[in-house]
Amino acid sequence: MVGYGQRAHFQHCRPATVTTLLGPLTITRPSYLCAACRQGHAPADAQLQICAGSRSAGLDHLLALLGTTQESFAEAATVLKRLTLVHVSPTTVRDATATLGAAVVAQQAQQGRLLQAGTPPPASPTPPPSRLCVLMDGVLAHLHEQGWSEIKVGCCYTTHLRPDGQRPERLAIHAQQLSYVVALAEAETVGWHRWYEAARRSVLKADEVVVLGDGAHWIWKIADELFPQAMQILDW
Repeated sequence: MVGYGQRAHFQHCRPATVTTLLGPLTITRPSYLCAACRQGHAPADAQLQICAGSRSAGLDHLLALLGTTQESFAEAATVLKRLTLVHVSPTTVRDATATLGAAVVAQQAQQGRLLQAGTPPPASPTPPPSRLCVLMDGVLAHLHEQGWSEIKVGCCYTTHLRPDGQRPERLAIHAQQLSYVVALAEAETVGWHRWYEAARRSVLKADEVVVLGDGAHWIWKIADELFPQAMQILDW
């Protein structure tokens, strides 16, 4: 084996235990020693995306899903054990959820930079809607490190008419096909997140665009700059 431009020599086969959806699995893989840096290398680790004491990608994905949908990380760990008989700590669930969250934030930031640089928005795989509504709001949450912070929330949805539940003779407007964007970021960054999701929902081809929000200044600044064609509705 060649590493760092130098030849690494086979040393021995070493076991590595990885926690997976099937429980702990021990894999024996060859280890090599680099003559130049005197560091050991296990090429199979990179190929399998593992390291001793790690978790599999499949388990991390499920942990992150449970971490974002259950009421607490402890409850997520309990649900995982019921589903798979695999036991992990609430801290492990939190770490997997935070890792996924960081990846999502990085992806959103990259999308925002591309849009600001003039990259065309993504093409939507669905037909353009007759009306696309873009809702923006902020909610205060007490975070572990930052304290009280405003989390900015956005929603894109279409509407349809159906009989009112209490007065069937009347038609009521109902939201459908809701998709959400949530970010702990400055308003300008959040605006590009909203624009990306709206563009993915064919905002440029919609017959009618509506922006809804309360009286927060940042909402209408985004509406004026990124959705100038929209009808603006102040939510009481």
